[in-house]
This record gives sequence, C-alpha cells and structure tokens, in this order.
Amino acid sequence: MTNVLLSPIEIGNLIDRIATRTAELIQTRQTTVPNPADDLITPKEACELLQCTPVTLWRWEKKGRVTPYGIGGKKFFKRSELLNSIVKK
Repeated sequence: MTNVLLSPIEIGNLIDRIATRTAELIQTRQTTVPNPADDLITPKEACELLQCTPVTLWRWEKKGRVTPYGIGGKKFFKRSELLNSIVKK
C-alpha cells in the first residue's frame, strides 16, 4: 500500500464531497418512509384483518386468491395484497 499525501486544498475538497454525500444520504433516508400497507403480516394477523378462520385463509391460498410469502420457513402475507383481494359482492 502506498501512502498518498494530499494537499490541504485536496483534503478540503474531499471533506466537502463527503459532507455533501452524507447530507444527500440523510435526506434520502428521511424522505423514504415505508408504507404500512406493504407490511408483511403473519397468518394470524391476516385472519384478523380479513375476519376469517385459518382454514378459510388456507383455502384462499389454494385457490390463488391470496399469495403467501415465505421467509426462513415461516409464512407471511402482504397487507396491501390482502386488502386488494377483498371484492365487493
């Protein structure tokens, strides 16, 4: 590894670039708010949301009305997809 000596002006420019990029990242993080409708919820929470039994939820899965997502051997549902699956009769 070679040592590179920077002039005070180059160090100042580097610090300014780091500060600018850091401010951009902080601003991006503050404006990126997760949408609660896209949360993953458990089957129990899905049943409470849809006011149905676990058996009914299972049947809807088999019919393709709702889509389960697996993470680490556990099953979850997207809240927004469940709400969109509700149809008016």
